[in-house]
Amino acid sequence: MALLTLQPERVRRVHLWSRDRALCDTIIAAATAEIVHTPPEGVAGDHLAQGVALDVQPYDHLDLDALCDRVEPRPGQILLALDSITDTRNLGAILRAAAFFGVAGAIVPQDRAARVTPVAERVARGGASMVPVAQVTNLARSLGILRDRGWWIVGTALDEDARDLWTLDPTMAIVLVLGAEDKGLRPLVRRHCDLVVALSGSPAMQSLNVASFTATALAILRRPAAAGEVAGSH
Repeated sequence: MALLTLQPERVRRVHLWSRDRALCDTIIAAATAEIVHTPPEGVAGDHLAQGVALDVQPYDHLDLDALCDRVEPRPGQILLALDSITDTRNLGAILRAAAFFGVAGAIVPQDRAARVTPVAERVARGGASMVPVAQVTNLARSLGILRDRGWWIVGTALDEDARDLWTLDPTMAIVLVLGAEDKGLRPLVRRHCDLVVALSGSPAMQSLNVASFTATALAILRRPAAAGEVAGSH
């Protein structure tokens, strides 16, 4: 439904073969594209389709300027920047969490990184239609531009120099920079961060999958501000 209502221009055809009359009525009311009552080839037996499949135009990534035109830094606003995250399913799960927690947008590098594909959109379950994604040629330079526009650039890491994520003031306008699970943030990207934070776990399991970490971090950042929480300084 998110794609039908938020990006209807991308939908070329709606395949609708569900036996759920209420669902069919909702889809028919929302759709502006052609509706056919047969599944596309290879989808009929897929339980995840739930009797609905969309034939859509490829996802159109924004550039950084277009994202900045849509999103201004303001208290509590969050952007995500993904450094060298190559798994499209992780990207989809991150966008689903981002949509759930009201993230304003996401930024991915153009090279050696996942982009929004049909697989990512499917895992995102509508999140890719709710959270605009910008693709940039140089992530480090883009972080510098965002800092100049008033954002706090907050990296994530697992080392002694990282602050506890819980100490961040949730009223800050934050670009949360997430690195690859095996190598973390690239050195140049990390140098463009105003501060670096970590989330401590049990001694038996110190790290999370990047999508799980994102959801947990966003839940923490969306909590009400409390006394004693402090921001860094540019």
